[in-house]
Amino acid sequence: MGENYTKQDQGELFPEFKPSGGGKFAYFKKDFTLGKKMVLTISWENLVLFSIVLIMLLALFFSMGVEKGKRLTAKEMRIPAPAAYPSKAEIKEPVSAGEVKRTPSVNASPVSEKISGPYTIQVMALKKIEDTQKEVARLSAAGYEAFLISSGSWHQVCIGRYATQADASKDLRNIKQKYPDSYIRKTGN
Repeated sequence: MGENYTKQDQGELFPEFKPSGGGKFAYFKKDFTLGKKMVLTISWENLVLFSIVLIMLLALFFSMGVEKGKRLTAKEMRIPAPAAYPSKAEIKEPVSAGEVKRTPSVNASPVSEKISGPYTIQVMALKKIEDTQKEVARLSAAGYEAFLISSGSWHQVCIGRYATQADASKDLRNIKQKYPDSYIRKTGN
């Protein structure tokens, strides 16, 4: 084992160490043409840059999909089921068969003598229509002209119909003793 061997002689033993003339990244060179000699060389810097651009594009497309999904979900939420909820202007009054009418207490005056008008007193708003109908039936049994107004997914319990806001304010004082958050509003008709 002497110094008689050169790098060229030892290269015959290990073909992967033979000089190919392409430099460091010769394994990236491919011949994509059939007859013409064309060499594609990709450096590490270009490969890293390509990877970064690819990741940024994937993030962009993902975020665009998320935004489109949000818009579709918001559009579906705006469209209520046709038979599930009554229209906004539709007002329902409960039908009670065989209920015993009680006289209201001294503090709360019944508003049944006020039959028509654009104003009413809203006492509460609930999401479940069953709870709203129970409250309307309870108020009707107490002698109030109670009804509900549905709009979207909310159902408002209202008492009385008044021609002016001044008429509604008189009864609002008494109703606020039991329902402190009640207020005067238009019926929407």
